[in-house]
Amino acid sequence: MKPFRLILLFAILPLFSFAQIDTSSLNVSGYVETAYFNDLAENEGFRLSRALFQVDYSKGMTTIHLGLQAGAFTNMNYPNDYEWLNEAYLKLALNKANSLFISAGFFP
Repeated sequence: MKPFRLILLFAILPLFSFAQIDTSSLNVSGYVETAYFNDLAENEGFRLSRALFQVDYSKGMTTIHLGLQAGAFTNMNYPNDYEWLNEAYLKLALNKANSLFISAGFFP
């Protein structure tokens, strides 16, 4: 449940901390997936399979992207140290036409 609280914190935090940022360059998106699990050792029912929260911020020649995730899918398929992090990267344009980029970060 701790990763879900972290995602909720990052979902609410931009509403208060980005007061000076042009909102046309800020994109926020989310995705929630549930599934029915049948496990004999535990109770049957619906569980959160995956919840994904993404934030993109672009200004000039720079783009910052952050994606956080939680759920049963992430617990089973990602290493313990980074199970809550879907992607986090910085993208810089190398020319004024924004046709050539260099990106660095953590990609899915």
